[in-house]
Amino acid sequence: MKIKELTIYGYGKFELFSLKNLGSLQVIYGPNEAGKSTILSFIQSILFGFPLKNSQESRFEPKSHSKYGGQLVIELDDHQIARIERVKGRATGDVTVTLENGVIGGEELLKEILGGLDRHLFQGIYSFNIHGLQNVHKLKGENLNRFLFSTGTIGTDQLMELENTLEKEMEKRFKKAGTKPELNRKLNELKEIETQLKRSQEQIDHYDRLVTSRDEMEKKLYDLRMQLKQIDEQLIRMKEWNRMYPLLVEKQQLLQDLSKLKEVRFPKDGRRRFEQLELEKLSVEKRIASFTERKNQLNQEIKQLNIENAFIENEGKLNWLIEDLPNYQSLVDQKMKIEQDLEQLIDEEQQLASKLDLGCPVNEVERFDLSFAVKDTILDLMSRKEFLKKQRKELDQQDEIIRFKLKEKKRELNDLVKKKLPDEEITKLKRILENEGERQLLEKEKRWIINQLDELEHTPFQNVNGNFRMPKVIGIFLMMVFAITSLLFNYYEMAIAFFSSTIIMILFFFGMGKRESKGKSTSNLPLKNRLEQVENKLKEKTSYPFDPYQAKMLLEKDSDIEKRIELERMNVRLLEDQFEQITIANEKWEYDWNRIEKELKQIGDLFYLKPNISQQHLPESFDLLEKIKNIQMEKKRLTEQRRHLDEMLESREEQIEELKKQMSIQGTSYHERVLYLKQKMAAVKEQYRKRKELVDQKEELNKELNSLKEELRLIDEKEAQLFKEANSDSADSFLAMEEKAKRRAHYLEKIQLIEKQIEISGISVESLQPLSKPFTESAFLEMEEKKKELKSEIDRLEQQRASINYEILQIEQGGIYSDLLQKFHQAKYEFAEMAKAWSVYATAYYCLRQSMEKYKAEKLPKILQKASEYFRILTEGSYSTIHLDRKKDVLYVQRADGLIFSPDELSQATGEQLYVSIRFALAKTLNERKKYPLLIDDGFVHFDERRLKQMMLVLKDLAKEQQIFFFTCHKSLLSFFNQEAIIHLP
Repeated sequence: MKIKELTIYGYGKFELFSLKNLGSLQVIYGPNEAGKSTILSFIQSILFGFPLKNSQESRFEPKSHSKYGGQLVIELDDHQIARIERVKGRATGDVTVTLENGVIGGEELLKEILGGLDRHLFQGIYSFNIHGLQNVHKLKGENLNRFLFSTGTIGTDQLMELENTLEKEMEKRFKKAGTKPELNRKLNELKEIETQLKRSQEQIDHYDRLVTSRDEMEKKLYDLRMQLKQIDEQLIRMKEWNRMYPLLVEKQQLLQDLSKLKEVRFPKDGRRRFEQLELEKLSVEKRIASFTERKNQLNQEIKQLNIENAFIENEGKLNWLIEDLPNYQSLVDQKMKIEQDLEQLIDEEQQLASKLDLGCPVNEVERFDLSFAVKDTILDLMSRKEFLKKQRKELDQQDEIIRFKLKEKKRELNDLVKKKLPDEEITKLKRILENEGERQLLEKEKRWIINQLDELEHTPFQNVNGNFRMPKVIGIFLMMVFAITSLLFNYYEMAIAFFSSTIIMILFFFGMGKRESKGKSTSNLPLKNRLEQVENKLKEKTSYPFDPYQAKMLLEKDSDIEKRIELERMNVRLLEDQFEQITIANEKWEYDWNRIEKELKQIGDLFYLKPNISQQHLPESFDLLEKIKNIQMEKKRLTEQRRHLDEMLESREEQIEELKKQMSIQGTSYHERVLYLKQKMAAVKEQYRKRKELVDQKEELNKELNSLKEELRLIDEKEAQLFKEANSDSADSFLAMEEKAKRRAHYLEKIQLIEKQIEISGISVESLQPLSKPFTESAFLEMEEKKKELKSEIDRLEQQRASINYEILQIEQGGIYSDLLQKFHQAKYEFAEMAKAWSVYATAYYCLRQSMEKYKAEKLPKILQKASEYFRILTEGSYSTIHLDRKKDVLYVQRADGLIFSPDELSQATGEQLYVSIRFALAKTLNERKKYPLLIDDGFVHFDERRLKQMMLVLKDLAKEQQIFFFTCHKSLLSFFNQEAIIHLP
């Protein structure tokens, strides 16, 4: 089979796409998402049906249009062209197959063309891609071997998966050394119950002896019954022989009598056939006489009939009038119904008009513009009116809410203003905090000066420029920090004091360097002066009217109140703005409401409606006007129908008048006249029918007479032929020959009957030659005596067995032992049921293994031989042969130097080449019966340049016998093919 062209109506990304003049080796190139996998899936879908919606395979249904499907044009192995078209339908789609010779079919014809090949088998053998190759290097060791072996049988690893599944199901139920499987657990339960049974050994020993004795007795009884049965059978055979002996003697005598009669030639059933022919001859002669008499009677009856021709000539018109009578009555009924409907419509019109209280005549409604545009305008106005009603409620609610909130916010603002401190008190509290800050800074300065004086008192003079340098710097830095801090807190006096102290210290420390010869007593004089100034200022700031901490808390609280006042003022302004917006919205609402009311009144004026109806019930009024207009249209339609009915009724009555001129018609009304014509026509037809029937009978009698005469001639010929078969020339000689034939047949029949009885009796043919004498009475008596002895022994043993069974029953009904025994038998039954379930999987596993063994012996060697050839070519002779270990179901490869390797020992690329060789060999071997296209989707990405070149040689060789589609996204591979064999996808 070869695909010549494909056309895609809609599949995946493709719409109205086609590929024509497809060759034996067709390369389809395109980048990722160009549609290569879509085309591969399309080919399989046309051949085997679209994947089901619950399938894991993608259906590639188009996203942007409804077309789904396409067609393939293929060339069959007998060079006949077939067109396969599949479109969207139930399940897998609707397929149409058209052959070159004009044959058209569906799925059955397609299955016949594909030779039973299905999607699963096609994908396993003739279609593979890089995912199959990836499985090779994902598997290791034994799994890789089993994967390759499964690939060599059905093209995929499903055989391996099936075998693994069966093994798992079997092991889930039973393992040789397992404890968790259900059969192992049930077996342990049986052993435990059996142990409990053995604990009751004293009772069991006696029970076992009884059971053993009963079993031995059962066996002995069975043997005795078998002997008794053999004696009965022997007696039957003896009696049968004695019964058959006279028949055997009679058979010999019949054979002797038969040999004396000569061979008689007499036809089979000759006497019966002769008598039958005579009876038929007599019957035919009687019928000829009867038919001739009947023919004469018919001629007389035909002459007596007298038919009126006027009715026959106008039969068409009369039949139409008669058949049309129900229609005439229907037309009359319709006319009455229309008149009733008109009256009802007039009443309904008047009622609707009274509801509307129109300011114009009701007939004017017909001219009103009741179009959908006007109705939409009315509905839009009423919808806007309803919206304004809801808006009015919302505006009233908002106005009430904002008025309430504004009142509350103003009250809260007044309360906060009352709580705020007076400005004089705030100034007083701030001054207290400033004095407290100055006091704290003076305290810090005082402590610092005292520390400096202490250090000067205890520090040697010579170290002033050395060890005393760092404290100098720190002191100056701290004084600067105090000064800057005072400025930040607006303590300007303190800042001036600290800046002055800093300048004095700087001058003091620099002066110390020049006056090293002077004593310590003069070096600390500025510090002492500054200390005195600080102490005087501290005395001035010791008394406050309020606690500084309390002043600070009052100022913070007042600051919070100030912030809240600002916030509340802002909220009041926002609420006032909202109130203003609501006022504007109310004004706009009033304008919109008045405008809608005006428009409704204008529309109502067009329909002559009163203002209150226009503004309140305009949609309902519009519906009533539509009904009135529809009623008026219906009145017109019914009036026209009534006029048409009048014309039809008058036409029929005119036809009656014309017929009345040609024939007499009774009756006053149209109905009575038509009924009269019907009765009269029926009578004329009956006469005409009788005459035609008589003529037909006459013609039939003529045919019958001719047929009977011919039949009589044939009977004479048959009788002459019958005499000839019996070598006789008259009826008497024929009957004499029949008597001889009867006698011979009687002998043969008796012989056959005897032979049948002999066969039923079971007596062998060998025992008949020579004939034995019949058995004597003494022989029968001897056998009966043996039979009597055996029965007596059987009765004795059965009595003993009944006694033993009674003892066993007493023990089993004793209690614990019977319960354990019942539990033991129940467990045995459950174990047997579980074993049945396990045996199903075991049988399936055994059948699978047997099928695999047969396949390995018959077909696999040929596939491996072909795979070895491909593998040798792909590896450039580095590997020579692929071997199969039949005991382990694993594959090995032999290198050119004779070394053997397992597939998992090969490199990734070489392992993939081994997989490809097996797939090619499987497809090649199966193609000997029927050739299918081979679909390859980028399967050689890991091959180096040399082995890739070898692979292309193999592909070209395969393409000589079967078609190959090679899909790739690698531009470098295109150099291996002719340009005319390459299709570039956009």
